[in-house]
Amino acid sequence: MIGCYNITVLFAVFMFFLCNAADVFATLPLITDDAYTQGKNGCQVELAGEYVYDTDTDAGKTTNTVATAAAFTYGVVDNIDIIVTSGYQNTRGNTEGITSRSDGVPDSVIDVKWRFYERKDGLSLAIRPGIIFPTGDDEKGLGSGKVRYRFFFISSKELKPFTVHLNIGYMRNENKLDEREDILRVSLAGEWKFAERLRLVADTGIETCRDKLHINDPAFILFGLIYGVTEKIDLSLGVKSAITDTENNFSALAGMTFRF
Repeated sequence: MIGCYNITVLFAVFMFFLCNAADVFATLPLITDDAYTQGKNGCQVELAGEYVYDTDTDAGKTTNTVATAAAFTYGVVDNIDIIVTSGYQNTRGNTEGITSRSDGVPDSVIDVKWRFYERKDGLSLAIRPGIIFPTGDDEKGLGSGKVRYRFFFISSKELKPFTVHLNIGYMRNENKLDEREDILRVSLAGEWKFAERLRLVADTGIETCRDKLHINDPAFILFGLIYGVTEKIDLSLGVKSAITDTENNFSALAGMTFRF
């Protein structure tokens, strides 16, 4: 049996290679988090990859980003988890024939999830405060250049074979980029277990646009599939598309989740 210490060592190796911090949550490939925790001394490693394509017609710009992400979760007690997220990303841009490139480690995150309420009918409630550290180079577009703070309220409700998750969050977006500093986010996700090892998932959400020059808030919709290889290992695939023009046009996501 592989112990939590050994998993921590493996995670440290993965962290050298893997990335995009701030939006990695539980139950890949969803963006919306669930209210569940790992249990005392429980460990979880999530490895995610994402390809992002975006165009800005007005600016004549096309952007391609390849990002990988790693999140390590440890159950301090039955209803409290600590989650550490960091990684690496590579972006290529083309503006009217002029190419640009940036790659490196983005900002990293430490969150605490506290499941403070659980009912036998399948309703669970949690909060998730977090600190985002400026480990990314803000001049390369890999971070904000300042410490940021965020807080999420999370609810999950089991309606077998369906499960629904709701997130309501706020981020204090301290930055050197002249972005908006008060960011709100709301998202809703659902899971449908239609076979013993297969779940269809869907996710949608909207947040305050960080760019002060835009008034349309970025909104997305996501569809995906989760395959349970074993009770401890999941594989996931997803596609994410823009609802509003301030969201990235298209993303393809893939992930692996290990629990110990």
